[in-house]
Amino acid sequence: MRAGALRDAVLRARDTYGFRWVHLTDDAVPPGTLRVLARGLQGEGVRWYGFARLEAALLDPAFSEELAAGGCAMLQLGVETASQRLLDGLGKGIRIADVGAMLRNVARAGIRTY
Repeated sequence: MRAGALRDAVLRARDTYGFRWVHLTDDAVPPGTLRVLARGLQGEGVRWYGFARLEAALLDPAFSEELAAGGCAMLQLGVETASQRLLDGLGKGIRIADVGAMLRNVARAGIRTY
């Protein structure tokens, strides 16, 4: 589903059923989708959480702040291993040295992690 369509579906469901929380159950919502959702839900009274990967976008504190402003309450992040060799072998594309900064940025924005 396109990010804009997801935002529209969330707002329609909110208006129809009156809910205020959404759990995104995709195994890893891409950063671009998270950004569009956050921008589209800012000020709409909907809080949300979901699964995401440790992506380079999380190195930018402004990205986490934007997510929080758009209703993101928690990100369920996969930290599979602290072994760079294993992460490289699995093709995860993350650097262990960056994980601490990513988690700090999310926490400073007020987003919980799981």
